[in-house]
Amino acid sequence: MGGLGLENWQDVDIVQFRLGLAIGVFPPSAAFPTEIKPILWTNHPIGNMLYGMLETIVVGGVLQRRDEPDFQYRWNPEFKLP
Repeated sequence: MGGLGLENWQDVDIVQFRLGLAIGVFPPSAAFPTEIKPILWTNHPIGNMLYGMLETIVVGGVLQRRDEPDFQYRWNPEFKLP
């Protein structure tokens, strides 16, 4: 995740998109605003799956999440492999 540009806080939809690209759910040619954002902003199985994966990664301590000023994620700078 550290290589996905998550050193700074990023909005949830951007992080979902980057995760989807990284695991091959979205093709590299996908247009974020027109093709992907509607999947992430609605009750869509793919968007729900990616959100669930992010939350699991937070529980594992790899990412951090904050709700203010926006719903965002970033790489946990204190994360270390055991």
